[in-house]
Amino acid sequence: MKIAVTGATGFVGGELVSYLTAQGHDVIRLQRGSIAAHNDRFFDMRSVDSIPDLTGIDALIHTAFVKYDKIKLPDSSEINIATTLALEKACHKAGTKFVFLSTMSAHAEAISRYGKHKYDIEQRLAVSKDLVFRLGLVIGNKGLFDTIRTAISKGSFIPLVGNGAQPIQTIAITDICRIIEKAILNNMTGIYTLGTEKVYTLKDLYAAIALRLNKKPVFISVPYELVDIALGTIEALRIPFNVSKENLLGLKQLKAFETKDDIKKLGVSISDMDESLDQLMNNRK
Repeated sequence: MKIAVTGATGFVGGELVSYLTAQGHDVIRLQRGSIAAHNDRFFDMRSVDSIPDLTGIDALIHTAFVKYDKIKLPDSSEINIATTLALEKACHKAGTKFVFLSTMSAHAEAISRYGKHKYDIEQRLAVSKDLVFRLGLVIGNKGLFDTIRTAISKGSFIPLVGNGAQPIQTIAITDICRIIEKAILNNMTGIYTLGTEKVYTLKDLYAAIALRLNKKPVFISVPYELVDIALGTIEALRIPFNVSKENLLGLKQLKAFETKDDIKKLGVSISDMDESLDQLMNNRK
């Protein structure tokens, strides 16, 4: 199949490109960086006018998004929504399956801009024609998971907002790639939530990572309010930092989802958290 991927240089997009190419698919990378290969096409999420001709493409997997920046991109949500809907329209016109990657952070009670704009998009898509996947916390070599792993590998004292009691459901990047390919090949439509049936806590994940790194850090519970003040000060002073108030808002409003029925409908299996960690961190027993 000929499959296009937006955000092809990002974490999930890049993994999808590698996986689908290895499976023998003709993969088109839609990106605003340098167009180095014949299968690269220019696309910029910040412009609805940059959507390329999708004629002859069987499916488009949309992973790209514009990150919120209070100073540089305060209207990122509007940009993401407008361009995503324009992409969907272009797919329908070309007869291309539109696949949108959302998140478990997207729900009616979301308070982060990321969660709210993803949820808003979900509500506007024609899910009778499209495929939407709400992803749990993705376990892979980049993204939020890698930030957590790096912090644990380097630190002896690890802060946990709210004692790490937030509910999480994980999904291995390898499972994501396999499931999306299968759903496209089976011409499936609708919204599916991808994550472990078991609900863990963020502290469970931290402890499991520490175990595999042979680390024994001290976990320190930190109140939301204190972290909010600290991050607000950091952002006001324009100090580079890999955690933002947006991240904190997403963390504060995490919720658990029932995934069993969706996994059954898709006819797939999903690795549990320990299996995903063992596979990624080469610590099989």
